[in-house]
Amino acid sequence: MHVSYSTLREGARPRPGGIPADEGWAKLRTLLKEAREAGRDRVTLAYYQQGLGTAPALKELVGFWPNFCGAGTLSDLLGEAVTAPMRCPRRRAG
Repeated sequence: MHVSYSTLREGARPRPGGIPADEGWAKLRTLLKEAREAGRDRVTLAYYQQGLGTAPALKELVGFWPNFCGAGTLSDLLGEAVTAPMRCPRRRAG
């Protein structure tokens, strides 16, 4: 079973009050057991964050990438991705 260092660190990260987000890694152990029973070979950081309730909400990501390909917000970037997938729409080739 693969668990990255980032995933382990997420469980040890203190929440308000200084208590780790997943004290004793109880939630991670449960997710590992479920993954093994389902035939999966890893628990990703994103999946663990969802289980802990520490994953960023979409509203927190909107506007997170200013100046990425010239897009001002995540909404702008996604709109441009629909019209020009697989390349940065504002970057000139060559």
